[in-house]
Amino acid sequence: MTLGKLIAIASTAYDELAGEDCPDKGAMLKAIEHCDELQGGDGLAAFIALELKDTYDETETDEEQILTAFKTMLSVKDQVLEVTEAFAKLL
Repeated sequence: MTLGKLIAIASTAYDELAGEDCPDKGAMLKAIEHCDELQGGDGLAAFIALELKDTYDETETDEEQILTAFKTMLSVKDQVLEVTEAFAKLL
């Protein structure tokens, strides 16, 4: 599986969650294409794309790549929850 295919899977799910009125449809795909020149836009989409890019290993099988992406997103979720909880404690 290519990195582009892996990001496309994530991008489709991300765009579906954002809804039809989201102006940043495809932001994750755009982010990975232009990761060296990012300045604004949908930061979360860019973050997810970059995390997937950083953990991508073309020598892995498709199943291994999907498992790696899954574990990466679980780690991202945990990190975001920790930050959210830190802010919640201040309220």
